[in-house]
Amino acid sequence: MRRRDCTYSLKSKSFQSPDLRNQGTDRDRVWSRQGGFPWWNQEAALKSRILQVGGGGLGSEILYSLVKKGYSEIDEIDGDTVDLTNFNRQRFTLSDLGKNKAICLARNVSKDGYLGNRITAYPYYFEEAIEKGIDFAPNVVVCGVDSDQSRRAVAEWAVRKQLPAVFCAVSRDGDQCYCLVQRPDEACFGCILPHAINNDITPCPGVPAIIDPLKLAAALTSFAVDSLVMGRPIGWNYREIRLAGFMPELVRTVSRNPECPLCCKNRGGQS
Repeated sequence: MRRRDCTYSLKSKSFQSPDLRNQGTDRDRVWSRQGGFPWWNQEAALKSRILQVGGGGLGSEILYSLVKKGYSEIDEIDGDTVDLTNFNRQRFTLSDLGKNKAICLARNVSKDGYLGNRITAYPYYFEEAIEKGIDFAPNVVVCGVDSDQSRRAVAEWAVRKQLPAVFCAVSRDGDQCYCLVQRPDEACFGCILPHAINNDITPCPGVPAIIDPLKLAAALTSFAVDSLVMGRPIGWNYREIRLAGFMPELVRTVSRNPECPLCCKNRGGQS
């Protein structure tokens, strides 16, 4: 997600999934398969609000997973537009060409829900949304954008708001992905990936992209969101996987850096 032309003239839109519970369906059977796991808490998912930043390849897969699991309130942000090169990995159709990604993704994925999921699409870049004063009030922030500049902006905002956040990304060679979990008063994005907070390079249009690592990154991200919402313990705040298997999986728990330039100046609950 790169900041291009401002999108202030666009308006947010909400889309709602069908609710099988209002159609005489046995409530418990709707989620009975995932409800069979002892750690699963459907009521927690139904009561949670997720803010997802990014509606491209990563956002497409993550949003689909969250909707299928029954997260009922999701805010989706992206200021980019759909083009033909997105079709090999993102949830868009020909009728979406040239239109805002957040709105198209919310509309398309809402059709896959079954518990009355409401997805509100904000057709802005994250920085624009904050400048506009949109009062997001999520339980968890999910960041699936394509630049460290935008990841830093999301991380700083989450630190100030004392919100847990999950970040994910894939490598340019299509082989690697990572998932990073930032909890309030613990290691932030900058503590865990210090080289990334000063990285001003944004991906060039036309770089290679394929769906495989996106699905893997989305699975880790969805798993992390469940863990934050439902209190399931996980033994890492940074996890990196390479599909080819020539290098081992990296699983780390990074401690907070008391001199981190990202979180030290942003803690304290300021807006």
